[in-house]
Amino acid sequence: MDTDYSHQPEIVLLGVNHEVATVAVREKAAFAASQIPHLLESLTNEMGFSEAVILSTCNRSEVYAVSSRASDVRKRLEDFFRSACPTLTEEELAQFYFHRGDAAARHLFAVAAGLNSLVLGEPQILGQVKDAYQQAHCAGVTGLYLNRLFHVAFQAAKRVRSETAIAEGAVSVPYAAVKLAQKIFKDLKKCRVLLIGSGEMGELVARHVKKSGASEIFVANRTPEKARRLAERLNGQAWPFEQIHDLLPRVDLIIGATGAREYILTREDVHQALSARGTRSLVMIDIAVPRNFDPDINRLDTVFLSDIDALEAVVQDNLERRQAAVKEARQIIEEMVEEFRKWRASLQFKPTIISLQKKLEEIREQEVRRHCRHATPEELEMIERVTRGMVNKILALPVLKMHDYSHRNGDARQVIHLIQELFDLESHER
Repeated sequence: MDTDYSHQPEIVLLGVNHEVATVAVREKAAFAASQIPHLLESLTNEMGFSEAVILSTCNRSEVYAVSSRASDVRKRLEDFFRSACPTLTEEELAQFYFHRGDAAARHLFAVAAGLNSLVLGEPQILGQVKDAYQQAHCAGVTGLYLNRLFHVAFQAAKRVRSETAIAEGAVSVPYAAVKLAQKIFKDLKKCRVLLIGSGEMGELVARHVKKSGASEIFVANRTPEKARRLAERLNGQAWPFEQIHDLLPRVDLIIGATGAREYILTREDVHQALSARGTRSLVMIDIAVPRNFDPDINRLDTVFLSDIDALEAVVQDNLERRQAAVKEARQIIEEMVEEFRKWRASLQFKPTIISLQKKLEEIREQEVRRHCRHATPEELEMIERVTRGMVNKILALPVLKMHDYSHRNGDARQVIHLIQELFDLESHER
């Protein structure tokens, strides 16, 4: 059960993501990075929120905010989106989700851990959450509540990634292709790579190849201009499609990703190149449908050929392993929500503890002054030390009981009021 924080400023969230809305709706609610400083200012100055963070990625737009006035908080967030995203219709705005309190914390922790991503467990979202928080923090619009909330979110994400299999294994065919090559070669930094095809799949492979640090990258495509543009982005070299056979003796890894209807490389093509390669192995990865490479190539010595079926099996196995880790990840998130809940509950009695400490210290000082006027400096020092220790021990039990009560019940106001009555303390409620 979520804790009632009605006597505290409230943490709230309004947002939209790929799970509840189409890209046509999400693009209307997306914010450019250059807009966000102004929008954060609008949330805190015009909409009446004391703290705010905006998270805007290709798959989600979310506003996290803190408000002391809970009655109209959803309407104010919706009015913010109406103003900032004027093309949104009321029907589209109705698709947005709204969370408050523990539910808002639980949602953010799941987002940061990659549980709500289009690709389960993908790591980029944590960096995006950190960037969103940092931008708000630098703008001076985060404070006690969102600072704590986001730092606990980062801890939750770290635990999920380190304690579960949620981020293990390749879950896209292009990424799986490069991971397979890395597994075979151990290190692609010494490899020459030929990428045949510069369409969507080819470009995805290219990104991973570049990130792997391959020593040389050649790009061949039937349209020379496409090959040239992709090669430039990779710091590689465009190669004439008609001359790819000339590269076979030189490269270590060939990836096929074209839409050709016939084999681009046959067994005979590769066989002719082997004599010039010596004992060096050649790895060929075919992610195209129809296949780019003749499957009989796999029968040649020193050649390893893998096709899309083998890669998709690896991807599916990795996805299943990630799915199996979701329950464990959710448990970690619940533990972190509980940790955040306890922190919030502890805020209820901090002013009372400070008042009680001050009250007991005043009593101690009065009694020491009244009874120890004739004590020597050495005696007074000992009395001060002993009486301070007594006060700390007296204070320890009610503090411990307030902590225990708030952790078990969430709301410690009954205990706080009782202690205020017993010790004649000033109430800190507004």
